[in-house]
Amino acid sequence: MDPSADLPTGWCAFTDEKTQRTYYAHTSGLVRWDRPPNPPPPPPMPPVAPAVPNFPPPPMHPSAAPPMAEPPSNPNPFLTPTGNRPQDPRFSLPPQPVTHPMYQANPVAMMPIPVNVPPPMLRMNSNYQPHGLKRPADWAYQANKRPFYGVPEELSKTCSRCNKECKKDDYAKRQWLKKDGERKCTECVKAVLAANKAIVENIHGIAPASGILCAAEKVSPSSSVTNDQSSEAKRICSRCKLPHDWTKFTKTQWVAAALVRKCKECLEEEKQIKKRVDQEQGIQALLMMSGQVSESTEDPMKAALKAAADLKAAQAAKFLANPDAVSSMSNTTNVTDLKGILKPASHDSTSPDLIRSDVVVKEEAPSGLVLGGPTVTNEEGSYTDSTGAGSAGAGLNSVGIKVLGTPNMRQCSKCHRVCDHTQYSKTQWLMSSIFRRCKRCMDDDAEAVKAVQRTQDINDRRFMYGDTSKPRECASCGLELEWDKFSKRQWIAVECARRCKACVNKSLAELAKAI
Repeated sequence: MDPSADLPTGWCAFTDEKTQRTYYAHTSGLVRWDRPPNPPPPPPMPPVAPAVPNFPPPPMHPSAAPPMAEPPSNPNPFLTPTGNRPQDPRFSLPPQPVTHPMYQANPVAMMPIPVNVPPPMLRMNSNYQPHGLKRPADWAYQANKRPFYGVPEELSKTCSRCNKECKKDDYAKRQWLKKDGERKCTECVKAVLAANKAIVENIHGIAPASGILCAAEKVSPSSSVTNDQSSEAKRICSRCKLPHDWTKFTKTQWVAAALVRKCKECLEEEKQIKKRVDQEQGIQALLMMSGQVSESTEDPMKAALKAAADLKAAQAAKFLANPDAVSSMSNTTNVTDLKGILKPASHDSTSPDLIRSDVVVKEEAPSGLVLGGPTVTNEEGSYTDSTGAGSAGAGLNSVGIKVLGTPNMRQCSKCHRVCDHTQYSKTQWLMSSIFRRCKRCMDDDAEAVKAVQRTQDINDRRFMYGDTSKPRECASCGLELEWDKFSKRQWIAVECARRCKACVNKSLAELAKAI
């Protein structure tokens, strides 16, 4: 018996070469030794209803042709009674069980396939938003704007602070969306903000229209002269040593430390002094170079500020030495941080006449300060100009290094020469004094850079060409030439094959002419 005969669909018989046994393999990959059983026969076909009902034929007209004979019966159940077209078994037979081995382990695959099921309806999503168009406002928060599933929107909600039923208009948008225990109406929110503001004002004080906080005046420090907590507080300037209210200070200086606090007038005086001294540094350097004035080790800026500050300190000491002035000031003001303020403004604490434990009244002006008078020359030969300076800060024109005018000259930061604008480039003329350099210094720097570059080139050439200190002989012309007359390959070539650039070019020209 042929083992491959009468096998189910998809099965084939094979013989093992070693054991000579017959095994069966399915097209799906299933292999078995025993013969696969045949599937059960299909159930009997149900009777097929005729496509045309068996109505009695209509009466024939006498003139009509005689009726034709009936067609023979069709024994094939897969053919329709009225034609020879094959009938689809899916519409005539019930679903058959699947005997394929791949589907036997999957119960879902064993489910019958539905017949005549229409495809799903293809329709556009109601929330589809075209590209580039903004979604209408009615599409967002639909549950909050109109009834949702028949449940109307809440008309009021309870405030967690006042426990009142407030409408939606009485809430902010964020407060309306919060939970029940966190929601606050607009009135309660304003009340909470006002309470918080009162707490802050109680701690830090009330800010006036000028924006300066005066809360520090409410609490009197331990170093205060008086314990009077008056709102008309005054503070002492560390330069002029006089008490002023907050209108005489800037915002930054009012809250600054006592040792660095300065009033507006002192700040303006220092600004003018620094400006004048900066303009006169050039002519002072010119005078020192010409020998008309000796070189001073003291910084002119510090000297000017020191002289003006000493005069201010003397005036303040004279004012504070009067008991009536101090008592009247302490009755109406709250002066803070007097310790260390009444010291002289000089940074030189080793000077014997500056070391003092108490306030010393100085009637005379400080040394080196000229309050008025014509231009004079002191013993050291320095020029002083005091044209109309009535006070120390308004127009300080003399600190022992003064000038005859303000020339259009500036000092070089490298060579310290004083030159006019013709000795500077446009960029260097506009630079600050610590970076400004004249044309001669710029040329010197350029030469230094070139020298460094030449040294670097020599080192690079030594690395590439080797020793270039001695000339080498050309094998073609017989001349001893320097390294720059040879190419790199020819310079390091052997002596019998070394040729200079001129000989190489001559050979190439002759070769080109011959070609």
